[in-house]
Amino acid sequence: MAAKSQSSVRKEYFRKRSRTLEKKAHEMAKLCKAHVSLVVRFHGRFYIYNSHEYQGWPPSQDQIDESFPPPKRTTAANMDAAVVHESSANEPKSAVSAKEA
Repeated sequence: MAAKSQSSVRKEYFRKRSRTLEKKAHEMAKLCKAHVSLVVRFHGRFYIYNSHEYQGWPPSQDQIDESFPPPKRTTAANMDAAVVHESSANEPKSAVSAKEA
């Protein structure tokens, strides 16, 4: 049996992860009564989930920029830094002190 190509493995991984993201977005909308919009672009194609289907949702970039309170923005760099911070916060104090020494 031939090994799967890197491309087909990536596509399968994307398919599974995007389905999980859609389920989580839907759960958040239902359980928290939140308006959720999820946009993913993969290989030039957009995959879009919207919890509500009406004019005005999702909001335009201008509406987001002008909203109050200001939006909480998260980027890949923010997430990477948060993951590093969380993992070091979960280490035993002796491990943290050993790193600092």
